[in-house]
Amino acid sequence: TAPRSWHDDRMLFQHVARWPSGTAADHKYAMCGVRQGNYLLLKSRPCKDPKCNGQCATLRQIERGSKQGVYTESNGQFHWGLSGPERWSLFEVKKDPTCEKDLAESQPEKVKMLAAAYDKWWDDVFPVMITRGGDVPTRNDR
Repeated sequence: TAPRSWHDDRMLFQHVARWPSGTAADHKYAMCGVRQGNYLLLKSRPCKDPKCNGQCATLRQIERGSKQGVYTESNGQFHWGLSGPERWSLFEVKKDPTCEKDLAESQPEKVKMLAAAYDKWWDDVFPVMITRGGDVPTRNDR
């Protein structure tokens, strides 16, 4: 029997969604991704504000070569893997589960399609998130 197809075109959008209050828009591309089938398109970059703490501070440390970070003492480069500056990275996770072979240059149409889908998803979700208080100060911000 042939394998059954189940929502092969379905996309799963992910975003770490952790930022200092008032800076949500600046974090659109900080630690985000789109999964479709065996493909994972991701951007794992700090925002452009050098004072931004938390996830972005750790990403900046890794970018500078640190091997330590939250959740890891020796393999931060792997755990907090960064995508290239100002671009998406594409991986075929079934063939490359450790996401070491970036296919973005060899599959630009897939990158373009998945990136456009991410932008549409963010543009749909962002106003709802803001309306529901997704960028207001929390107890930790005070």
